[in-house]
Amino acid sequence: MKKKIYLIFSLLIYCSLLLFSIDKNSNNTRQQNIIPIDYRGHIYIKGAVKDVDGNFVFDTGADNLYFDSLFYNTSNLKYDSIAIANLPGVGKEPQKVKVIMNSVKFDFGGLNYQTKVVPVLSLKTILGDFADGIIGLNYFSNKILEINYKQKYLKIHDDIDSLSFCQYTKIQCQNIKNRLYIPISLKINDTISISDKFIIDLGSGSSVSLTSPVASKYKLDKAITNKVKYYTRYGGVGGESGSYSFIAKSIEIGGYKLNNFEADYSTDKSGALSTTKNAGLLGNEILDRFDVIIDFKTFCIYIKPNRSFTDTFRFSKLGFSFVDRSKTLDALIVTGFFENSQAEKSGLRIDDKIIDIDNIRVKEMDYHKLKDYINKTNKLILRVNRGTESLNIEIIQSQILRKE
Repeated sequence: MKKKIYLIFSLLIYCSLLLFSIDKNSNNTRQQNIIPIDYRGHIYIKGAVKDVDGNFVFDTGADNLYFDSLFYNTSNLKYDSIAIANLPGVGKEPQKVKVIMNSVKFDFGGLNYQTKVVPVLSLKTILGDFADGIIGLNYFSNKILEINYKQKYLKIHDDIDSLSFCQYTKIQCQNIKNRLYIPISLKINDTISISDKFIIDLGSGSSVSLTSPVASKYKLDKAITNKVKYYTRYGGVGGESGSYSFIAKSIEIGGYKLNNFEADYSTDKSGALSTTKNAGLLGNEILDRFDVIIDFKTFCIYIKPNRSFTDTFRFSKLGFSFVDRSKTLDALIVTGFFENSQAEKSGLRIDDKIIDIDNIRVKEMDYHKLKDYINKTNKLILRVNRGTESLNIEIIQSQILRKE
């Protein structure tokens, strides 16, 4: 489901003016605190701003707190000190955003926070209506963070001595400009292997995304014959983005090996995936097969396989990506395509509004039901609104990539 529903999303942001504090009068301590999460390819944490509740993406590719523009505008959150900035990320062009310079009070996990320099960006167009903002890694600075994807919780520990590391493998990471880099060995095929450092990016719903300079260095365009081009108008904060998906032979992380999964390499000439500073991003589609502990004091990560570790990876078959805007627009919005897929040939277009699927209104299907339905159904009849037109479009699902 990598690019059918989830999109690469990594904020490699220059905002380093963070002013951040914790209310010491909170009744809960971090060591006692368990934070429930909703996992949808991204980790969502419930938080509140001025008693306005929202769902915030936990993103280790971001530093601080960020608001979605629609959430901000409809919640009557008013601040009088506003600046304008260009915010870079995945995609070709930085997004021009408002930045709140006032002190902003925010709480999640039983603790109250106060921070400044809060960007307001168009996030729902990238991730859908469920995303009201972003929580960056500075909220976990000098702490130990336990992530349990299967039981759906985070737990923040003050001291590593409170944890048991039985059956966990320790991996030493690097902290470079407030980003965590992890060593990975990636086998592209029988002839090409890449051992390098990758950013741990919990803001990515993909598996492994290689940068365009790495793709150029290893001549992946010629070396990988079994690949499919993907293009989107909403690849990240920077908007338009392109890549090639392929089936990677294996990945080794901390001595654990996973075989035959869908990875991608970027074709972007600008933005976060055009950097030469790292080989790419390690996202949730790999990490969610482990119980994970991140020690932000020593910059170590501990991993232990969970019950999903041996599951066979699914390959994309829908042929297009979309975001769920059923809450605000009563529709799914088409965001991108795999080139020459049945979906692209059907006449479906980027920005089309899918109102129902097989006569089922999309606003009546929650995320998990929608995901299961698409996975189990090979032929879909979509009712689509395009401007003033209403169209019925048939989609025949077939594997975009197949193992050679």
